[in-house]
Amino acid sequence: MKPTERLNSGRADQARLSTRHGSTAILMASLALLAATTACGRLGSASSGSTDKTITVINNTNASLCRVYVKTASSQTFWGRNRLRSGKRLEPGEWLMIESLKTGYYDLKAKLCEDSKDPGYMHYDLQVGPDITAVWSIGE
Repeated sequence: MKPTERLNSGRADQARLSTRHGSTAILMASLALLAATTACGRLGSASSGSTDKTITVINNTNASLCRVYVKTASSQTFWGRNRLRSGKRLEPGEWLMIESLKTGYYDLKAKLCEDSKDPGYMHYDLQVGPDITAVWSIGE
């Protein structure tokens, strides 16, 4: 092999190596752009977790409910206010829509009107989200 052939061969190898590095750089840049776009999408949906989500509570028991509570799942917080208006009952077969919730998970509790000693009904980790129909059917 002539010395010039070796040199040309080396240049070709160097050119192939340079092309591989160029392809790698383009691939890495594309992956970084994809990751950034995906992250923005996730942030957008999380921050767009505006308070327009709902939970529908359906009374499928044989008794009236006088108290319905909702709180953020797994939180150690107080249950908060009764979601039924004062004096309102959720009769068997009736439903209540709890509105203005953010995307996330919620714990729910409902109490019977006639039996103060009854622990009532509880549901944990009900997911609320943009593409999720959140329904708690009590008594099923």
